[in-house]
Amino acid sequence: MRYISPTELHENWDLIREDLQKHSDGWRPEDVYSCIQHNTSTLHIAEDDGYEGFVVLTPQTHFHGQVLHIWLAYGKNLMEKYLPEIEDMARKIGAKEITFSSRRKGWEKYFTPCMTMYRKEIK
Repeated sequence: MRYISPTELHENWDLIREDLQKHSDGWRPEDVYSCIQHNTSTLHIAEDDGYEGFVVLTPQTHFHGQVLHIWLAYGKNLMEKYLPEIEDMARKIGAKEITFSSRRKGWEKYFTPCMTMYRKEIK
């Protein structure tokens, strides 16, 4: 996966913008851009024979230490192909675990559920 630095973000933004707009979960593409631009999150583009997808990673400090959170992941078979590389990224920052949250059950193939989040919408 190719790391996109904040200074390279503008020239690479169009690669992921459309995919972001299709799959928003309450955030806006501008939120993602801002987090990458301010080094809160990092963008990694998957490409082998052209664009395959992307991941946005957010390092976090929890009470038990560093965690690498996969905020966004988009692409067919992305985890099958790139999870070992993401694990290496986690090791490099001293993270003891990788977290990911999603409404989709398919992620259980790669991640062990550790918590159920409940929500009640207030109208």
